[in-house]
Amino acid sequence: MVPTKRYSRQRAAVLKAVQESENHPTAEMIFETVREKIPNVSLGTGYRNLSVLTDEGKIREIIFDDNVKRYEDYMQEHYHCICTECAGRTD
Repeated sequence: MVPTKRYSRQRAAVLKAVQESENHPTAEMIFETVREKIPNVSLGTGYRNLSVLTDEGKIREIIFDDNVKRYEDYMQEHYHCICTECAGRTD
């Protein structure tokens, strides 16, 4: 685990967006949520903060069959099930 970097309002907003999500949001979904509170935040800042939070072990990056990076804050080992009929995800 990488040492915690200094606090930033943007990073705190990214972490909160992941924590409050009821699904496994993509970077773009997180960015839109953060932008509601910090309108001038850039997508690059969002990606950098997702990377830092992942490196710090505060969130986890997961990739489903759609090959899109998604994020979650539930760090305990668990399964993600995908229905073979509808391809819908459920935890």
